[in-house]
Amino acid sequence: MRDRLVVAAPGARQGEGGHHGQGGDARADPEACLTAAVDEIRRETGDVPLDRVPAVIAAQVAAVGPQGPTGQLMLLLRSSGDERAEEIRRGVLRTSAERLAAAAGWRPGDDDTLLRAQVVLAAALGIVLLRASGALEPLQSAGEENLTGPLREMVGALLDR
Repeated sequence: MRDRLVVAAPGARQGEGGHHGQGGDARADPEACLTAAVDEIRRETGDVPLDRVPAVIAAQVAAVGPQGPTGQLMLLLRSSGDERAEEIRRGVLRTSAERLAAAAGWRPGDDDTLLRAQVVLAAALGIVLLRASGALEPLQSAGEENLTGPLREMVGALLDR
């Protein structure tokens, strides 16, 4: 089983918009798609140790190509207008940041470490969006091996204290 964070939509490959990668329209039922994504994240995401976080993020980011992020990932990044889907979306993002923070020794109440983890998550999601835009080289064509070093430095600077 491969380590996952939330950067790449779980269970979906490029161009798949439905929940569980079945090719449906992610806009048709945002709550169902988000719920499916959350269920899969819970099944597939183990506790990733801090020293593995940069490589896991690099692998997930490298999987996003010019086709752009999957429908599930886009549901995590933009509001659907559905109140229940919004709760799920915020919960997934919060849980993802808390998992990153926990890898760095975070405990509830430690807002500094949580903020640092949220910055790492935001940077990773930003990389996904910029890669999908096709506007920036060498970021667009960087592979997992090219991304791991810079991500290791960023994660280390923010979370390895």
